Amino acid sequence: MAQATYFNTAKRRNSTLVPSSGTAATLHLKEATSLLNPTFLLTADTVPAISEILFMGRYYFVDNIRSVRNGVWEIDCSVDVLATYKSQILAQSAFVKYSSSINDPYVIDDRIQRQVKSTITLSGNSGTLNRYSDSPRYILQVIGTGGGSISGFTTSYLMTQSEISQLADLFFNDTELQTELEQYFANFFDCIIACYRTNWIPPTSGAADVMLGKYNTGISAELITTTKTRDVVFPTIPWPFEDFRRSDCALKIYLPYVGCVELSASEFYSQNDLDIIIDTEWNTGNILYRVQGASGSETSGDIATFSGNCFAKVPVSQYGVQGGAAVSSLGGGIIGNLYAHAAQFFSNMGLEASIYEQAGYDMLRGISKSTPSLVGGFGGMAVGGTPSIACYCLYNPRAYEPSDATANAFYGRPYFRTISNLSTLTGFLQCAGYSFSGNCTDRERVIINNLLNGGIYIE
Repeated sequence: MAQATYFNTAKRRNSTLVPSSGTAATLHLKEATSLLNPTFLLTADTVPAISEILFMGRYYFVDNIRSVRNGVWEIDCSVDVLATYKSQILAQSAFVKYSSSINDPYVIDDRIQRQVKSTITLSGNSGTLNRYSDSPRYILQVIGTGGGSISGFTTSYLMTQSEISQLADLFFNDTELQTELEQYFANFFDCIIACYRTNWIPPTSGAADVMLGKYNTGISAELITTTKTRDVVFPTIPWPFEDFRRSDCALKIYLPYVGCVELSASEFYSQNDLDIIIDTEWNTGNILYRVQGASGSETSGDIATFSGNCFAKVPVSQYGVQGGAAVSSLGGGIIGNLYAHAAQFFSNMGLEASIYEQAGYDMLRGISKSTPSLVGGFGGMAVGGTPSIACYCLYNPRAYEPSDATANAFYGRPYFRTISNLSTLTGFLQCAGYSFSGNCTDRERVIINNLLNGGIYIE
């Protein structure tokens, strides 16, 4: 015969809940019973409503109730180690895998499966580029005086469509211009090194008349004196999540004059903006984008680089920037001597010199010719731009939100760290490598360890 307390408390097998509001009763231990799985005898007129028993400092689950004879009941039990040793269990330190109380949002929770469908999020016009203009301009590179040289003998002007048209009219209608230029160039068009159309506008040092050789055209344009510029933009990353699901995302970015490129999303998990340096070389139109890790990011310095070109070549004549054009532009000095020697040679042979002289002239002039062509904006990547850098995130959604309160209550969120005292936690808890150090039987220790490492509810 022994004094005990029985309870009719609803609780989970893997819960630390300690029953309360019990009823004192006199119980008899059945002979040859186990301390961890005892059988009690209780005298009662009706089936007792019992779910748990407190006996000699241990709590027991009621596993089964059998009627032995009228008014006598056998009650089979098993020890409730979580209620019995609750204070000792929670006083220990442990490595916490999952918890309803604490979590690290950036630890991947692979228990939440991905769905087989993709979603795209797009940041708006982030990273606006002030250098971009919807109205294209022309960059004219010429051999001429007047200052502003950015590459040897070359002077560069930024011009509008109207100013370019005025210059074209001069070439065909101004005989003074033609006469002046033919003093220095075999073909007066050869004073133009290149002409480009662009929506990417360089900085200028103010207005200046366009000078071709020594000739002042009287057409006002803007003088380009800068060879290279650097711009920095900080486009927003349109992360759809603030947790580990950022690892589900593919991060893409549209760069004007380059196109849509993919970045390694893992390099940017902890930051919300991109740090992009844009270097532009104004002699060639080459653009270099340097994507860098911002302060506090996983990686510092250049993470990725991409190059493009913002110039579309506009043909001015059949002459291009080639060695032959430079030779022909030397004029009568070298070429004239060649013609003279050729004429003398043909004359000595009794041939009509003028015919062969003209043939030689055409041959030498042909060395400097290039096939006229217009490189389009797509082929030259010159008008494939928009005023902004756009970021995209593509991802497969998970079966449910990690922040879902119902799911969180059932099996918590990842933490994967050691804490010094489990008593600060509530709700679901699952440990890794937990080993109870309290005073108990070895079988009870095994049960406790299995429960903590499999998942319990602290209540």
